[in-house]
Amino acid sequence: DLRPRLRSFNGVGEKIELYSFSKSEFEYAYLVRDIEDKISQGVNPEEIAVFYRYNRDSEPLIRSFEKTLIPFVVESDQNILSDKDIENLITIFKTIENFGNDELLLRCMYIDVFDIDPLDIYKLANFSWRSRTPISDILSSRGRLAKAILSGEDKLYSFYKKISAWKKTSRNKPLLDFFEIVVRESGMLDHLLSGDLALEKIEKLSGLFEDLKTLIENHRSYDLEKFLQYMDLLEEHGVSVRKNVRGSVPGSVHLMTAHRSKGLEFDYIYIINAYDTHWGNNRSIEHFKIYAPSPLDGSFEKIDDERRLFYVALTRARIGVNISYSKEDENGKSRLPSQFIEEISKEFIKEGDVSEYEKKFENEKFKIFAPRAEVRAPVKDKKFLNMIFFEQGLSVTALNNFLECPWNFFYSNLLRVPKVPNKFIMFGSAVHGALSHFFDALKIQGECSKNTLIRLYEDKLRKEPLTDKDLDEMTQKGKRVLSGYYDKYISSCQKNVFNEFKVSIFFDAGVGEGPLRLTGNLDKIEILNGAGEVNVVDYKTGKPKSRNEIEGKTKNSNGNYKRQLVFYNMLLDNYENKKFRMVSGEIDFVEPDQKGEYHKEKFVVSVEDIKKLEEEIKNSAKEIMDLAFWNRYCSDKKCEYCRMRKKCLS
Repeated sequence: DLRPRLRSFNGVGEKIELYSFSKSEFEYAYLVRDIEDKISQGVNPEEIAVFYRYNRDSEPLIRSFEKTLIPFVVESDQNILSDKDIENLITIFKTIENFGNDELLLRCMYIDVFDIDPLDIYKLANFSWRSRTPISDILSSRGRLAKAILSGEDKLYSFYKKISAWKKTSRNKPLLDFFEIVVRESGMLDHLLSGDLALEKIEKLSGLFEDLKTLIENHRSYDLEKFLQYMDLLEEHGVSVRKNVRGSVPGSVHLMTAHRSKGLEFDYIYIINAYDTHWGNNRSIEHFKIYAPSPLDGSFEKIDDERRLFYVALTRARIGVNISYSKEDENGKSRLPSQFIEEISKEFIKEGDVSEYEKKFENEKFKIFAPRAEVRAPVKDKKFLNMIFFEQGLSVTALNNFLECPWNFFYSNLLRVPKVPNKFIMFGSAVHGALSHFFDALKIQGECSKNTLIRLYEDKLRKEPLTDKDLDEMTQKGKRVLSGYYDKYISSCQKNVFNEFKVSIFFDAGVGEGPLRLTGNLDKIEILNGAGEVNVVDYKTGKPKSRNEIEGKTKNSNGNYKRQLVFYNMLLDNYENKKFRMVSGEIDFVEPDQKGEYHKEKFVVSVEDIKKLEEEIKNSAKEIMDLAFWNRYCSDKKCEYCRMRKKCLS
């Protein structure tokens, strides 16, 4: 036997517990019960991890955990299409696209965001059958609705009017705009934000949004019909849309693939589905391969990779390891244990007797149908929000958002609620990208033509999810703006530069258990001399501002642009032993004024500017950590973020 024997070199510890169940449902039920027992005995949930081989293994596992009060976090990619709220959203889209389809209308009415009484839905369907009148015709007429004798007539009529209006919107608005309108007007966004595990739900919504955005970037003519055809195709072929979803609660059991476990350690680990062909001996079809396998054909190398992965999973535990598998699959076919289990010396394994447990579980099978356990929504949990804040750190954009409206910061930066960028934001993004690549090329080549700059801009713009009309408009605008910008500055521009320079430092904000991470992405750093002195440039699209507006000295200005330069100065002062010394910062307005003149405003950041910013960061961080902003709103009476706070987190 050429297979290596796996042995521990850390002395004698707890034996590996091995459990073989007759069916997978017993395996999952035992797993959650054993973890519940450990937690009740005082084990910290954060010190427990469950490892599986493939991302798809997480779905039945998640369903088992959802029926318990065990806090857990899935640290592998999840299929967002299996989420019930995402399914409901797609049903709404299908109802809109197939406007007038009675079956879809009925399914859509049951979605909880519409708050329609199920008895009314039954009465409506019954009245439709008796009167031989399509449901869409009944809903469109208050007179017909009255004849159905419904308690929620107004809700049903309002539901119909929404679907009807969204149908028109789907034909007259870009698909991304339509997506956002339906998500907000249907109440789905408020529902996700106010419900259990809001952060996880928003991450899944963002995943669907990003997938749609990618489709539009590659196929500009994409409409609702094509998107739903794409969804149907995924469902038909069993293809999932997988995203890494945040949403952990502090003190959570970790669920992850064995690959994700590398470099981590836990007190207790569980390795599930440890049967042959799942862990090791994976079958793959190789057409026309007529020669016998040899040590040189790669098959041994593949099994060694699998073995190393299993070994990695085994060695993540400090105290205890639990390995389990089921002897039958869902179709009753027999399974064998993974060959890697056989390679562990018997002296290190303790086989558990599951017969009594399986008998007990047979009498409690009703628990399979138990509803999802209610877990406190982490979005309202102070410890949870503090953890997210420290994980993400603070950028100057997030700081500016917080100072203007704490709920803009909360929803845009902490929860990251998806929002459709308008054509001007996409224009600005394309301009920034083009200038970055242009100055990179100029640094290397020494010269670069105006046509190159325009081409770079057009390439960037084509990747944005713009309509054909907006693409044409922004293309012409970009050509005009960048052509003049090139003529104005090409002869005097600095070529020794760093573009899109990412900086991250740690700052003692006086809160939490350690320093706060501050992050920044500097548009351009111009190297002025060999002593490390630099000028930092930040590009701005839109109407040029006066110096007083930039500094926040006018009535309606906020000082965000100046604060941005001070923030960058603070970052560079603490970056890699003061590798760079920022002697000036420059706001570079890429668009000309009404007279066609281009403007730059240069500032020297003072010690007082830095001190003021440090105090703003400390005060803001303290408010965020203490949730002192929870009942504070901004001065804008029409603020969408404050509205969401009042509606979703009351």
